[in-house]
Amino acid sequence: MNRKMTYIFYSIIFVITVFGNAGAQTDYSDMANWACHPDKIGTLIDGYDLSIAVIDRDLSTKQRIEVDNNAMNDTGVDVFFVHPTVLQNIFSYTERENIPIEEQPGFLVTATVVGQAGLLAQFGRLFAPRYRQATPPVFIGSPLDEQQAEVIGVAYDDVRNAFLNYLEHQNNGNKVILAAHSQGSYLLSMLLRDIFDNDEALMDKLAVAVVAGMAAVYDESDTSGWWENISLCTNIDQCRCVMTWRCYKEGQTISDILPSHPAQNQSLVDDGLVYAAFDRTAGSLFQDSLYYGIDQSYVDNYLTLNIGLPIDSDAGFVAFDSFYHIRYQRQSERSVGFTVDYEPDEEDLRPHLLAEEETNPTFGQMGYHRRDYNIYGWALIEQIKAKLSLCVSSSTSTSEAADIEYSWFITPNPVGDIMTFRCNGHLPDHTVLFIFDLSGQLVLQQPVRDDMAISLSNLPSGTYIVKVLDSAKRIVISR
Repeated sequence: MNRKMTYIFYSIIFVITVFGNAGAQTDYSDMANWACHPDKIGTLIDGYDLSIAVIDRDLSTKQRIEVDNNAMNDTGVDVFFVHPTVLQNIFSYTERENIPIEEQPGFLVTATVVGQAGLLAQFGRLFAPRYRQATPPVFIGSPLDEQQAEVIGVAYDDVRNAFLNYLEHQNNGNKVILAAHSQGSYLLSMLLRDIFDNDEALMDKLAVAVVAGMAAVYDESDTSGWWENISLCTNIDQCRCVMTWRCYKEGQTISDILPSHPAQNQSLVDDGLVYAAFDRTAGSLFQDSLYYGIDQSYVDNYLTLNIGLPIDSDAGFVAFDSFYHIRYQRQSERSVGFTVDYEPDEEDLRPHLLAEEETNPTFGQMGYHRRDYNIYGWALIEQIKAKLSLCVSSSTSTSEAADIEYSWFITPNPVGDIMTFRCNGHLPDHTVLFIFDLSGQLVLQQPVRDDMAISLSNLPSGTYIVKVLDSAKRIVISR
C-alpha cells in the first residue's frame, strides 16, 4: 500500500486513517497529547528562562546571553519538534511494540523537549507532540520485516497527524523549523518523504529540517536514500534542506549504519515513507561539516540545562565555551560523525559532563548520542539564525543556488591578523564580503576580489560568520 496521495485540503488528509492496524487515531485537538503547544498553558517551556550563563574556568559567569522565549508567541516562524525515545527503564523493553501515551513518563518527555529544543523557541512557537513510541528493539536488532514497519507506522501516524493538525489549525502561512532526535529523527525523515518531498507549497514553508542523532541516509547518486528531492544543507544560510549529525568520542570507532536501520526496510519504501531502500553495501552517509570541519577546534558553548550544577546563576541554560575539542571525521563511506575530545586541565573547574555518557551501555555503539544537542546546539542555533536572516524571505530556491558558477574560501582558518580571500570561478563585479559576530552584528564590510588579503586586526579573538553573496562560512580569529 502506497501512502502517497493527492490532496487539495489539509483537513481532508487529517481524517484519513492510513494504517488499518493502527487502532484509533490519537486526537491532537486534545492538549493532553502535546508535550508543548502554544495553546497549552503551564508546560515546562511556558515562561521558561532561556537565558544562557557562559561559565568560566573558575565557575564564575563570564557572560550572560539573554534569549527571548517565543514558545507561545507567533513570530511568523514555528518550531515542530519530535522527541527521541523517552521511556522508563528503557532497557527492560524486549518486544517490538508501541507504548501508549498514557503509559509514558509525561514530565520526562516534556523535560527532554525543553533540554534539546528549548533554545529553538527563541525563533517562534514550539509544537512538540507526544506519540505512541516504538520500543528500542524496533530500531536495534530488529529484522527488516513487516512487523518492524507496522510498529514504526503507528508511531509515524501520530507524528503525521499531529503535524497535519498543526498545519491546518495553527500554521497560518508561517515558516517552519522541523527538528528531532533519535527515534524522532526517523519519524521526521518519514514526514519529509511522505508529505514534503514532492509538494512545492510545503517546501516553501520549510526553513530547515534537523534530523539529529541518527545515520542520515542520503546517497548523492539519488538511487538510494530517504528523500528524492530534498538535499542536505551545503551552505550555512541555505533553506529547504536537511541538517544532521551524530557525536562520538575522539578515538572511538564511528558506527556503521545499523543492520536494522528502517530506511533499509522495503515495506517502508512501499508505504511511501522512504524514497529508495538504502544499500548498506554500496551507499554512503553524509552529515553536516559546515560549522565544524576536519581541523580540530573548540566546541562553541557546550549547552546544558542549569540543573544540579555547581553554578551560581539563575539562567535556564549553562554554556561551557572552549572546553571540548571537536572535529568532523569520515572513517568509511557509512561511518561519519563528529568526534569530541576532552583534555583535563587542573585549573579548569568546569565539570566534564560527557564522562557520564561513557558509562552508558550504548556508548560503545552510539557514542555521545544522548548529548548530540548539547554538543552541537550552539552551532545549530547560529546556522538557523543565518538561514532565517539571509534566505527565509528570499524566493531563491536551493536549485537556483546550486547554479552559481563560483566558490570561495578563506585561509588560514583559524586566522590571526590577516586572512586571504580566494575564489574559484567568476566572482561577480562589486562583490562585498560581510563579517558578523555571533550575536548577528555586522563588524566588517569589505569589497573583495580573488586572492585578496584582508586585515582583521581590529576584531577581537572569537568565532565569526563570513558571508559572501548567498553563502556563509565560519571562521575563528585566534591570537
